[in-house]
Amino acid sequence: MHQRGDISPDGRHYWDGDVWKWQSLWLVGGEVAEVVQEQFGRAVTSVRFLAAGMLNQSWHVETTHGSYVLRISRRERSRAQVAYEHEFLGQLMGHVEEVVAPLAGNDGETIQSFREHILSLFPFVDGVSGEAVDPDVRQLQSANMLARLHRASLDHIHLGQRPGIRSFDEEWRTVWQSVNPILRRDLVGKSGFDELIGTLDGEVASLERWLEDLHAWHRPLAGTTIHGDFNPRNVIFCDSRIAAIIDWDECRVDPIVWEVAQVGFGSPDVEPFAFWDVYLDAGGPLPRSDLDLMMNFARMGALLALQYTEKDGRATPHALDQLRDIATDLSRIDRIDVQP
Repeated sequence: MHQRGDISPDGRHYWDGDVWKWQSLWLVGGEVAEVVQEQFGRAVTSVRFLAAGMLNQSWHVETTHGSYVLRISRRERSRAQVAYEHEFLGQLMGHVEEVVAPLAGNDGETIQSFREHILSLFPFVDGVSGEAVDPDVRQLQSANMLARLHRASLDHIHLGQRPGIRSFDEEWRTVWQSVNPILRRDLVGKSGFDELIGTLDGEVASLERWLEDLHAWHRPLAGTTIHGDFNPRNVIFCDSRIAAIIDWDECRVDPIVWEVAQVGFGSPDVEPFAFWDVYLDAGGPLPRSDLDLMMNFARMGALLALQYTEKDGRATPHALDQLRDIATDLSRIDRIDVQP
C-alpha cells in the first residue's frame, strides 16, 4: 500500500494517491541536493519530498546550515510572477514576523533556476499544520492573523497587480466557461449529473446578476495584495499559536472582502460570525457593513473549485464527486443567515 508522497524505486516518480497514481518528479533527490549546494551554498545532508503541495513540488532539505524548503514552481508560473511574490514577502515580513520570505542564492537573487525550472528556497518552520489544530483555536488565531496581514499590506505595501493575474470576478467566470463544455461532454448520462449541472447553472446566473448590480452601485471595495490561498494547510502552528504563514504562490491584488469571505464564510469548520467579530476587533480593514457581501463572495469561491474537475481537457476520474461537494458547499453557504 502506497502513501501519498512515496518515491518510486527509480527515484523519478511520486505516488499522488489512488486517482492520480504515479506522477513525474520535476527534480529528483540528487538534483535537489546539487542545486541547493551549488546555487544556495548550503551543504546538503538529506532531502525528503513533501507531498502536501498541490500545484508546485517542494522538498524538505536538511543542510549543515539548517533546515529549508526548496520549492519548484509549476511551469505556468512566470519569472515575473514569482519575482512579485518574493518582493511582496520581503516587504511584508518587516511588518508581520510570521511571514516567511525566500532566501537569496549565491548571486544575491532569490529566484534561481535549474533546467528551466524556477526555484525558491525558504527557511523551514517547525510546527504542525493548521489541519491538526483544534478548529476553535485555529479559527481565533486565523482571524487575528488575517486582520494583521491585510492591515500591513494595505497600509505599507503598494505593488499593483501581479503580472498576468485575473481579478476575482474574472477568474471564477473563466473557470466556469472553461470546464462547463468539458463536463457536459464527459459526464453526460452519469447519475445525478443533470441535476448538478442545473444547480451550477443557476448559481452562476444568480451571481452574474449580483455582480452586475454591485458594479452598478459603484460600491467601493478596499483592495490590497492578499495571500490568495489562506487555508489550514498553509498555516503552521507551534504551541497553539501561529508560527508561520506559508505558500504565497497565489498572492495577488483583490478586494480584501473576497479573502475574508473565503476563509471565514467558505469553510464548514469556521463559525462565520465569530470569525468576523475577531477579524474586526483585531483591526481588519473592512467596514462592518461588508458583512452583506460575504455569502455571495463565498459562493464564488466555492465555484472556483470547478477548476479541479478537469485535467488536460478531460473530466477527472473524481469530477462527479467534486461536483457533489461543490453543490453541498453552495447549499451550506446559502443557509448562512447574515443576521447572526
